[in-house]
Amino acid sequence: MFSDTEIEVLFNSDNSSIIKTEYGDVQPFSKNYSFEDGFNFEATKRAFCDKESIINENSYLLIENEKYKVMEIKTWDTYIEAFLYECKRQV
Repeated sequence: MFSDTEIEVLFNSDNSSIIKTEYGDVQPFSKNYSFEDGFNFEATKRAFCDKESIINENSYLLIENEKYKVMEIKTWDTYIEAFLYECKRQV
């Protein structure tokens, strides 16, 4: 795992509130999420971070000036894998 990408963990969906800056390995990825009402979306990136990371399923992340919502986290022995949805609309 390479920790070469800066990941800013945001307090909420507002870009102005950075809690912490971490480093991780961010890769392109594709995973579709579907809901019963017909709503679908795709996670387009995944981030590998240290297991001690503060990133959780409620987190918003800022990576290379793009905002992402963490959709799912898998915890492994020494790291976490976070599946990320790119927030397309900035309010």
